[in-house]
Amino acid sequence: MKLLILYTPSTANHFIVSSLLRKFDKVLTIQEDQNYIRALRRTFKRKKHSLISKINRLLFYVYFLFILKRRLDRLFSERLSFSDELKPDHRVKNINDTQAIQAAKEFSPDLVLVFGTSLLKSRWFTLNVPIVNSHLGIIPRYRGWLCWFWAILEENFDSVGVSIHYVTKVADGGDLIIQDHVDIFKLEKIDLPHVLLSVTLLVDRNITRAIEKIARSEKIVLDFDTYRYEKKCPHYFEPGITDYLKFVSLTKKLNKQIKKD
Repeated sequence: MKLLILYTPSTANHFIVSSLLRKFDKVLTIQEDQNYIRALRRTFKRKKHSLISKINRLLFYVYFLFILKRRLDRLFSERLSFSDELKPDHRVKNINDTQAIQAAKEFSPDLVLVFGTSLLKSRWFTLNVPIVNSHLGIIPRYRGWLCWFWAILEENFDSVGVSIHYVTKVADGGDLIIQDHVDIFKLEKIDLPHVLLSVTLLVDRNITRAIEKIARSEKIVLDFDTYRYEKKCPHYFEPGITDYLKFVSLTKKLNKQIKKD
């Protein structure tokens, strides 16, 4: 099976893509470069959010880039084994650029895997092959960004996990292939780096299973009686610094509770 992997650079994606490259021979990788300036502009263009809300999110971005990201990278490098260098076959500024589409068509993949890129535009569906996304959240309840973060913050602890699903024109709205959960109370520590590490390992564990199911043309057995895109389910965006502080406060209480038990 020829795999096309679309991804953004991060320590988590680096580990997952490196793992896939070790398991499969016919693979083409396209990296969408992260552009935090573009992400910030997108945040400030949202009309539904107030100026205070946008500034709140900006502060989280800054804290993440200069403090949290270092903690994440340190934990991942200590716990995971992967190549120091991951050189993509192609690099693009935006995954919907003509260069990316052309490279994909020339490669003629059997399956496209998506890890954290921008939303794919309709041009990608002209490939006429399955496109599969690894979503770090339990759909349909949690769609959008950092869904495991929001599940913990809302104290829906059984909704922390990953959903590997087909990509459609609706964000995180495609049919489910595999879904798996994290029991956060069994983690060494409940905090942002350790939870992200655990969901990353879930993706690595399940993505190969998903590929094998698709290769066998196995009928998808849904975990829900009526799995479909629900308009009533909210779409989550990046947190603000106040959301993160609430998250820290809650996880400290949970960690104390675990120690007592």
